[in-house]
Amino acid sequence: MPPITIERTVYNFKNLEFGKPHVKDYKKFYESCTKPVSFSDKIIKKIVIEKPKLKPKILLAEKIEIPDTLSFSITKEDVIQIHDQIIDIARDPELVMELLKDLDDELGKELEKNGIVIENSKVQHELIAGKGWYILFPVKDANPSKNYVPAKHNRTLNDLLLKREQLNGINIEYGDALKFLDIIPRKLANQFAAKNTFGENQQINGILFHGKYSHRLMLEVLRQAIAKGKLNLKLQSGQELSFKQLLELMVMVQIKKDQSSHSLWDNTIDTTADSLETSSPEKVFDSDTFNFSCCSPFVFNSLLKCFGDSKLRNLPYYLRENDRKELYKFEFAIKSFYEQRDQYNLEKKYPIKTPDFALQLHCLNFLLTANHEFTSIPNANFFTLTAQQASTNKNYQKITEGVVIRKNPTQKEPPYTSLADFQSKAMNTYKRSY
Repeated sequence: MPPITIERTVYNFKNLEFGKPHVKDYKKFYESCTKPVSFSDKIIKKIVIEKPKLKPKILLAEKIEIPDTLSFSITKEDVIQIHDQIIDIARDPELVMELLKDLDDELGKELEKNGIVIENSKVQHELIAGKGWYILFPVKDANPSKNYVPAKHNRTLNDLLLKREQLNGINIEYGDALKFLDIIPRKLANQFAAKNTFGENQQINGILFHGKYSHRLMLEVLRQAIAKGKLNLKLQSGQELSFKQLLELMVMVQIKKDQSSHSLWDNTIDTTADSLETSSPEKVFDSDTFNFSCCSPFVFNSLLKCFGDSKLRNLPYYLRENDRKELYKFEFAIKSFYEQRDQYNLEKKYPIKTPDFALQLHCLNFLLTANHEFTSIPNANFFTLTAQQASTNKNYQKITEGVVIRKNPTQKEPPYTSLADFQSKAMNTYKRSY
C-alpha cells in the first residue's frame, strides 16, 4: 500500500529568535504586536506520512539495567524484544492511527450523546512549520465573539481513557490520571508512572505542542497493539506480561547512556531521536527534514491534530478544539497582563485591541521560538503558568509537590454559552501574578 500523501499550505515564521528568554519579554512581545507576524515563505506542500527510512539504533544488552524492585522476573533479551516491538509500532504513523480507531469510534458516540456535532469543514488545511513537527494555523474568524462558542467536552476523552486504563489495573489508587505540573525527581516520577497514567497542563510553557493526552494516547495504542496481536509480551520463561506489568517495565528498567541513564519509556515513546537522525539544531524549523515517528510526543500530537482526519474522525476534532481553547486562554492572559499596566492600558491598542487571529499568531511564534530544541519545555514567560500558579486551580487536589489530581472528576458542568462565558470561567481558574 502506498503511504498517505496529504496536500497542505505550510507557513514558516520569519522571526525565529522572537521567544528567546528575555528579562522584559513583555516589552518585546508588545513591540511585535505593533506589526503583523511575518512569514519567510508560504508553500503548497505534498506531505508524505510514513515510517522514517533510517533504522533505529540497536539496544545492546550491556546497556540495560533491570532493578531488583521489579515485580516480575525478565531477561535482558526479553527487554530488547519488547523494546524493539514498541519502537517499531510507534515509528509507524499509519499503524498508530489504525490502532486508535476503536477509541475514536467510542469518542464519537459519547460526543454525539452530549450534542456535539463534528463538521468535516473544520479540518484545517493551513499549517505552520514547528520544530520537527507541524502546528495548526489559528482559526481565521472576523467575529469570534459572535461566531465561536467553545465546546464543553466535560473530560469525555479523559473518562474514556480512564475506563480502559482501570480495566488494566492502572489509575486505581487515585481513581483518575495524575497531572504533572513541574519536573519532579526521577525516582518519585517513576513510582507514580509505574501505576498511573499522567497528563500535563497546557498553559505551562511548551506543553501546548506536546499535548496533554499524548502519553495516555500512546499507551492506548500499545494496549490495542497487544489486543490485536501486534505486540507480543510473552517472555522466554513462558510468562506473558500484563499491560500493567508492561507499564512497570517501561518506567523502571533503565538504559545506560554515557554518564547517566534513562528509562525504557524515555527510549521508546518519549524521545526525539528520530527527529535528530533526519534533522539537526540548525534545521529544526525545516519541514523538509520532518518525519512522522510517534516516538516523539510532539510529533504524535502533531500527527493527530494536523493529519489525523486521514484515518480518524473524532479524536483530531477533539484535540484541535482543545488547542483552540488553550490558545484563547493564552490570549486572555496576554490582554489581562497589559490591561493591568498603565502605560499599555491607557493606549488600549496593542495587544489589547489586536484581533484574536493576529494575537494568536504572535503567541504561537513566541512559544515556538523560546528555544531551538526538538523537545525542551522552557521556563515560564509572562503569559504562561508557573507550576506554582497552575497548582492554584481550585479543581486540583495536591498529591505531592508538582503532582495533582482533579477533585470531583465525575462532576459535569453546563455548556459554555458564549466566548465571553468561556473567558470568564477560564480567567477565574488560576491565580496569576502579573
